[in-house]
Amino acid sequence: MINKITNPAPIWCWIYFLNKVHSNRNMAKSILIGLHNQTLKRVMIAKVQSCSYSIVDHTDDPREMIYHAQQREYGCYIMDLNLGKPRSVDIAPAVAVYDIIRERVNAGRAKFVGISGNSDTVRAARKKGIPAYMGLANLDDFLK
Repeated sequence: MINKITNPAPIWCWIYFLNKVHSNRNMAKSILIGLHNQTLKRVMIAKVQSCSYSIVDHTDDPREMIYHAQQREYGCYIMDLNLGKPRSVDIAPAVAVYDIIRERVNAGRAKFVGISGNSDTVRAARKKGIPAYMGLANLDDFLK
């Protein structure tokens, strides 16, 4: 089952990337996080909660990530490219999620960030046109 966290009193955030997604919309800011590294997942949840996200859903199960991407339109998606298969170059979960939301990403209505600590995995995702970055350090740079 997916875990839900709600932030009833969001605060202003300096991270441009996350705020840009919802700058022209009158709706709650929402994000779906799919990470298998529990420490990284806690860090990302804390970051987005401090950035005025009132809907923060997260999972470490690729099937749940795909299911929730189909069921709800989130403003932002952050996921391990190889969700559910650490150290693998299998990007099937990221391909499935990105195929569901690609049209909205291309229209500027959503953002997708795929991450991995494996350069081969990142390279495979980029070849398929999926936004992909190496680990948390590069993600932090991208979010500033």
